[in-house]
Amino acid sequence: MTPTDPPPYQEIDEAAQNRSLSSKTLEQPIGPVYMHYVVFAEDEPMESRRPIYDNDRSMGRILVKSVPPPHTVRTISRVLRRIEGFNASDASQLFVPLSNRVPEEDSTYVNLSGHSPSVGLLSVGQPLALVVHSEASLRSKERVETSSELLETCNINYVHYRLYSEEGALVSKRSFKEGDPSLGRLNILSIRPPHTVWTLRKRIAKVEDLDPSGLQILADIFSETAGRHRVKRWLVYVVLSMRLPHWREW
Repeated sequence: MTPTDPPPYQEIDEAAQNRSLSSKTLEQPIGPVYMHYVVFAEDEPMESRRPIYDNDRSMGRILVKSVPPPHTVRTISRVLRRIEGFNASDASQLFVPLSNRVPEEDSTYVNLSGHSPSVGLLSVGQPLALVVHSEASLRSKERVETSSELLETCNINYVHYRLYSEEGALVSKRSFKEGDPSLGRLNILSIRPPHTVWTLRKRIAKVEDLDPSGLQILADIFSETAGRHRVKRWLVYVVLSMRLPHWREW
């Protein structure tokens, strides 16, 4: 055989190769696979009954193996309503993930697969969101299941905003920075989906104890919107503290 000749053909035993790959795959340790979620009763964010973080108990987590197959929106919603203390007959919507603009149909299949903790289609950063059309007061009074081994501290992503009246800056009830009382902030997970200007306005009005119909949302303090439209009683200038590509345009 000359140096330019191709190497002799070698027959590959594909069955043996597949058995070897399967054996290696099975030998790899597979940890628990989790589904992360947040729950709302209408517009109100709920503390989860399966919390995993000390500083943000709205985020819940359950093992995927606790959800009976097939993993459809109908099945997942039924399981979450039971775990979170709502009636099986309560109407609900499931956003997969939280950032989706529209809820999924009941028959939609959701991929919950993963091969290590917190890995899968629905991660901590992109949990699904269950919006239950029921009053929070009707939720059952079951004990919250917590474990010192599960509770951790997470980095909370906030929407920052400034609150004004026509006369000037107001003190925000969510003020957190000394010397800057008009600057408030909201945990993004506390805003029910879909994330629109309207749902943001309702959430700010709720925490600031204001009438949402009297709020006007402006993207920043240099916006010209107030000059082109009737100025309402309260002005809120919103500064996003993180990139939110799914947020609808102003």
